[in-house]
Amino acid sequence: MRCEGKIVLVTGGQQGIGRATAVAFAREGADVVLNYLDDRGAAEVAAGEIRGLGRKCVLVAGDVSRAAEVARLLDGAEGGLGAVDVLINNAGIFPRSAFLELTEEEWDRVAVFLASDAARQVTGQVLHVNGGQYLG
Repeated sequence: MRCEGKIVLVTGGQQGIGRATAVAFAREGADVVLNYLDDRGAAEVAAGEIRGLGRKCVLVAGDVSRAAEVARLLDGAEGGLGAVDVLINNAGIFPRSAFLELTEEEWDRVAVFLASDAARQVTGQVLHVNGGQYLG
């Protein structure tokens, strides 16, 4: 249990990579704050899986693109489990439509967000997990 006693906050944790990350941390002993935007049912299922591993899980709805909701998310996390040790910024803008069925409005809302000032805090990092064989 490498994360025993840790409290992990996962944004966009109700599905996909966020859900898998939240469950992985729970398997390693962490309690999880699961943030979701609008699919409480999916969040409840993920929380049930985490609780089934014997870990605590608190659900907090919120749009992390809005500062006031981020503040509420942090309050909910700390009120539910305590101070957050690990933050997984997983939430992103991804339309829930098949690629070939995207409307122009959905497409514009996506890559535009990343080019706008609203995304000025968005940064990225690539981790090369290869035992030092690639050092670039």
